[in-house]
Amino acid sequence: SKFLGASAPLGNRFVSGNAAVPGVRKGSIVILADVGGEPPDFEERFVRSELEGGVVADRAANLPARLQAFWPQAEVTRCEYDPEKDPTRLSLDFTTPRRASLQGLGGSELNRQQPTRDKRAIELFINNREGGFETEDAFICSELYRQSALEQARAYDFKTLLALQRREGGEVLAKLRVGAFLNPRDQLYFEAGDQAVAVYDYSLRYLRKPD
Repeated sequence: SKFLGASAPLGNRFVSGNAAVPGVRKGSIVILADVGGEPPDFEERFVRSELEGGVVADRAANLPARLQAFWPQAEVTRCEYDPEKDPTRLSLDFTTPRRASLQGLGGSELNRQQPTRDKRAIELFINNREGGFETEDAFICSELYRQSALEQARAYDFKTLLALQRREGGEVLAKLRVGAFLNPRDQLYFEAGDQAVAVYDYSLRYLRKPD
């Protein structure tokens, strides 16, 4: 993956120093846990689904893989997604290193009995899914997400737009755009309305894994 850039369509005042904007805080967009980062190659799975029709992403496998690619220090402990029961909801538990610890003289750590990792729990709601083929080899789709961070009692809203282009030799090139929105708890929400306050762009390259 390659980071193509970020923009603030409504102006920097909606984004600058505002931790409520998805993507500003690490992990606030779980599919791009470190916006601006360019992780090494990682594996994603796509499977045939009679329920959803055609070939679809294996969310239960892909989300942990993507999280740990963008945020290598994260350790996933649980990921639950059952499209037959509820295709709009995914639950993810993971841990991350605690930011800092108290130190004594000579740099020795204090309170060694304290846990060194923070537990995090996310509920991801996937709505307004749309998609279709533009040509035989070109597919475009969009999804609207609400990510609830349970330990922070905070929600992040963002939308993805993914364009896929099939090439020869099992290669697929893609462009991913993620739009970040404010929610009603933010004082600038009513000024922004339903418009994205930040946009993040990536290019992706998929290669079929040899059998």
